[in-house]
Amino acid sequence: MVDARKVFDESPVLDSVSWNSILAGYVQVGNVEEAKVIFDKMPMKNVIASNSMIVLLGRSGRMSDACQLFDEMMEKDVVSWTALISCYEQHGMYTQALDLFMQMCANGVSIDEVVAVSVLSACAHLLVVQTGESVHGLVIRVGFESYVNLQNTLIHMYSTCGDVMAAQRLFDTSSHLDQISWNSMISGYLKCGSLEKARELFDSMPEKDVVSWTALISEAPTRLSSPIWPPKVQWKLGYHRLY
Repeated sequence: MVDARKVFDESPVLDSVSWNSILAGYVQVGNVEEAKVIFDKMPMKNVIASNSMIVLLGRSGRMSDACQLFDEMMEKDVVSWTALISCYEQHGMYTQALDLFMQMCANGVSIDEVVAVSVLSACAHLLVVQTGESVHGLVIRVGFESYVNLQNTLIHMYSTCGDVMAAQRLFDTSSHLDQISWNSMISGYLKCGSLEKARELFDSMPEKDVVSWTALISEAPTRLSSPIWPPKVQWKLGYHRLY
């Protein structure tokens, strides 16, 4: 960034591309202070620059600054709303994330996959399955349900909230199942006490990873009639310490 800043400072003419480029560089390396200096000096603060600053401020934990900037923006797009909602979710401010999402919908802003994932994750943490169902319906209407990341988030949300039947239906109809899909379903069954179903799902899992082994092993000694012993590779990773 030193060389880029030198070129920027020595440039006789600076257009919006120049300002956005140097700002994007500081955002990429996480330099909040220098990014703020550049942003404050920008003659015309466009929505791209403001969105970048919201992401950087939120990522750095400066949520009050991110919120203030968001409120001061004369023009907001879907990225603006998504950026702040995602920051709320990442910092455990789940109620604020849902409240802002409601405002977003009330303002007629179309959702994207990223904001849907953040909001569904917030629903899972707050155990508000009815809100999650509403978001799921919106996801279906806009045609995002087939996205793998969204499918996994929906499975996780339903299973975490205790609606394992809804999670299982999504799991069964999913176009692509990965480790996250399987682990979410297994964890969901374990949380609701359906250990036999969790074991059955675990046994049919194409590839078992550390997460799935840990989930079952933590339950096995006290709640399963037949103990589960990990293979040698997991044993070498330290699973014997769980017994």
